[in-house]
Amino acid sequence: DVRQKVAENPNTPVSLLEKLATDSNKDVRQKVAKNPNTPVSLLEQLATDSDKDVRRNVLAYVASNPNTPVSVLVSMFNSLANATRPNLGRLAVFFSPHAEIAHLAKNFRSTNWLERYAIAQNPVTPDNTLKYLVDDVNKLVRDAAIANIKQRQEIK
Repeated sequence: DVRQKVAENPNTPVSLLEKLATDSNKDVRQKVAKNPNTPVSLLEQLATDSDKDVRRNVLAYVASNPNTPVSVLVSMFNSLANATRPNLGRLAVFFSPHAEIAHLAKNFRSTNWLERYAIAQNPVTPDNTLKYLVDDVNKLVRDAAIANIKQRQEIK
């Protein structure tokens, strides 16, 4: 508990965060990822942590950390988007404007309506994918696709 509190404290020096980033306790490593003073090198290290729970849960932390480079987010997004089953990480990817267009286009037929809804709302979803989602079986997905198309037309 003490190490977790130190890891999440914004006044913890980087040298100590570096040591805590290799802690045997995955909760400590997750707190390091959430710390706003964690340098990019440690965020990159935590993004490829050996523990699958750390890798999965660290996304929300590094996404909110102002030091996180887009390249780390994209790398994490790609690995989450390639998961074979719907999960919270995939959902976060499909909502993100950093999502790769290929992942959005590949997954717009997901069996999970929340994923289709996220894709329908995403500002980088291709127009032809949105046109397909306008006819989705789920009303919320259809409405989100229509709203996204209208918003794009207003901007032009």
